[in-house]
Amino acid sequence: MSEMLCGHCGETKPISDAELKIYKAGKEKNERQIWVCNECYGPDWSGKCSECGESPIMPVTGMCGPCTTGDSDTAGGNW
Repeated sequence: MSEMLCGHCGETKPISDAELKIYKAGKEKNERQIWVCNECYGPDWSGKCSECGESPIMPVTGMCGPCTTGDSDTAGGNW
């Protein structure tokens, strides 16, 4: 387990070795990668989407999965 700075909340959080490997692979390809911790990216069931009022929301955007991504398959925290 390693630690990285979350690009959303700015706090240093633990990151799994698998997540770190994916992050580093993107960096080697010169892709812009921002790591976001599970607390900021995971479903927030207490929040309501600022666009449609549904739950859960992505804390990073304040919107539900479909409103954030435009993909109805992300409804119900399936992202």
